[in-house]
Amino acid sequence: MANNGGNGSGNSSAIGYNPEQVNQLMESIQSNVTDIEEAMQGDWTNLVTTLEQKWVGDDEQDFEDKLAQKICGLYEAACNLATGLIETIKNTSDSWHDFQTQNTVDGQAAPAIVSYSLEVPTIEINNPIVEKNEVSIDNSQNLGLMDGEASSIKSAVEQYVSNVQDKVNNLFSTIDSSNAFLGTQQSSSINNYMEETGQAMADVLTAVNDFYTALDYQAGTNYSGSEETVSTTLDSENPVDDTASVLGESKWNS
Repeated sequence: MANNGGNGSGNSSAIGYNPEQVNQLMESIQSNVTDIEEAMQGDWTNLVTTLEQKWVGDDEQDFEDKLAQKICGLYEAACNLATGLIETIKNTSDSWHDFQTQNTVDGQAAPAIVSYSLEVPTIEINNPIVEKNEVSIDNSQNLGLMDGEASSIKSAVEQYVSNVQDKVNNLFSTIDSSNAFLGTQQSSSINNYMEETGQAMADVLTAVNDFYTALDYQAGTNYSGSEETVSTTLDSENPVDDTASVLGESKWNS
């Protein structure tokens, strides 16, 4: 009786691969990168709103611009990781196909009866995915730190980073290669590789520790120092006391 082949599921003891499922696996990775991009863009709006409400001035705009550039660079690195993951899956499938064509009695290439084709998706890098929000600030506005310190600003940055990281981890932890690459050991190895790549992407996307440090300095140490400097300068010059002394000696005050 003829064997019409499997459909990528069923016999858990099978060893091999399923090209159609390989295509679907690669498509899932591409789709996940799109979801990550949307998460980075969506959460960015909330972050920018907090930044511009709690910190007003040229320094905030500069920080926002540099942070946007950083996020765009990390996003590009994540896309490159995803591209590498897709390439690895493709190569694994091609290796199976090459193995079967050469796995013959006489070592000669077997007649091509399998309609083997892969549709390798392309990960598009759509930078800039986030940008500084240009604001116009006039003389009527209060400038500086609206809360007097940077904790709410830093919390907003941390929340943005955490949301993106959770999104990446959740997406890649749900991808299963067992229908594409048959066999427990094989699929387990590929799943582990995908999870590690997903974690690497999450790590890359959240590599903003340098901006935490800069934020502490710019919106923390610098502002506190500036306030202290102004106060010290005014106290040392003490023009109010001098003026009061002169006024106290004036004739109309006697």
